[in-house]
Amino acid sequence: MHPKPTQRKIYIWKRADIEKMKSEALGLSKIFHGLYNAQSSISEMWEFIKSGLKNIQDKNVPSKMSSTRFHQPWINGTIKRITRRKKKAFKKARTTKSTKDLKRYKTIKKSSQKECKKAYSTYIRDIISPEQKSSPKKFWRFIKNKRCENGGVAPLRNTDGLTYSDNKMKANILNNQFSSVFNSNEDKTTIKKMKTNPYPHMENITIWENGIHKLLSNLNIHKASGPDEISTRLLKSIAPEISPILTTFFQASVDQGTLPSDWKNANDSSISILVFPRNHHNREWTATTTSKLHNP
Repeated sequence: MHPKPTQRKIYIWKRADIEKMKSEALGLSKIFHGLYNAQSSISEMWEFIKSGLKNIQDKNVPSKMSSTRFHQPWINGTIKRITRRKKKAFKKARTTKSTKDLKRYKTIKKSSQKECKKAYSTYIRDIISPEQKSSPKKFWRFIKNKRCENGGVAPLRNTDGLTYSDNKMKANILNNQFSSVFNSNEDKTTIKKMKTNPYPHMENITIWENGIHKLLSNLNIHKASGPDEISTRLLKSIAPEISPILTTFFQASVDQGTLPSDWKNANDSSISILVFPRNHHNREWTATTTSKLHNP
């Protein structure tokens, strides 16, 4: 059986107040630069940025909680309307026990089944079309939806001979198995010393505001946010206003060689990795922000 869907907050971006978001982000930038600089604590700066962006998002973007009911991806507005009509017709036919009402219910039921089959066929045709090769998420979402169960990792046997199905115990068993292949008692005196590095010392890395702005502007708004709940749509919408903040923050992170503590524990984060591709033309460095630690 499929696990029951959990409720989550859904932001209604088509009703968002973008101009107010930009204004508040500009104010956040001024406050940030009045409090912090490149020598400030990375964790404190990140907490300020994270809480400030979440506050802007919550205040200016209406939201609702998702339903815990099961939803099929091919269900559209037409089917929902017919389904509601079918339920009303069924209740009326059951109450009145009239032949006319029963006949009307069966007619609506037949129409509902027809619309469901039509929508299902259209959905299947769309996800297996050649155009979906570049974005196969819908196809794999459908395959996952068709599975009858989601058992995950099977029960594992520990070194004590007992079998465990608890997730934490299974994780520890796998961790012990993987770590056991490394030899901690190796004689380190036999390891040859490394020669002097023949390559020149790398120049200092400089984070440019224009690069941050460009990368934020190119974020994919359809990517899910991470545990920090900062939407990529928010980052893209207020890119010019928050670029100075992130430039200072990333520069401080590079100079100090540290990352916020919650980045090390999270699986995903809206801004969580710095990659520094080299520009071979002018030998400058530009920071690249990615929205996830790994692809889903």
